[in-house]
Amino acid sequence: FLIPSLWLSNKVKKRQLQIFHDLPDLLDLMTVCVEAGLSMDAAMIKVNEDQQFKKSPLASEMKIAIQETRAGKPRLEALRDMGERAKVDDLKDFAAMLIQTERLGTSLAQSLRVFSDSLRTVRRQRAEEAAAKTAVKLLFPLVFLIFPALLLVILGPGIIRIMKLFAEI
Repeated sequence: FLIPSLWLSNKVKKRQLQIFHDLPDLLDLMTVCVEAGLSMDAAMIKVNEDQQFKKSPLASEMKIAIQETRAGKPRLEALRDMGERAKVDDLKDFAAMLIQTERLGTSLAQSLRVFSDSLRTVRRQRAEEAAAKTAVKLLFPLVFLIFPALLLVILGPGIIRIMKLFAEI
């Protein structure tokens, strides 16, 4: 029972990571579509048909939301459900931003652009954080594996020379 559970949780994490990585690019494409004059629904359909996102889990989530909207579910509810289904915080925030934009009547293109920029900033910060953690993770192999070998190479000839000197005495 443990192996299938681990396999499934690994698949879920990979899917969530893929959604996290695809979301800023998808938002940029949606921004271009909305600025070109497409409605929100048309922009979602256009982005979903794009070859770059065709096989992405994010595209499949958007496809479900589009189908739910076509079936009569309110768009705001379909978007909220999309965020809940994927269990990715950024996608939930995206759905909340779209809901708020529609309720308040603010510029959709500007909201998409600001949200996309903030996602890229968050992604950059997470990468910097991971890089900082890497230095700490390298400390153990460095101290216990590389330094002893380095000391042996540097001090080895001197120790051999000292041993030969003491052997002559």
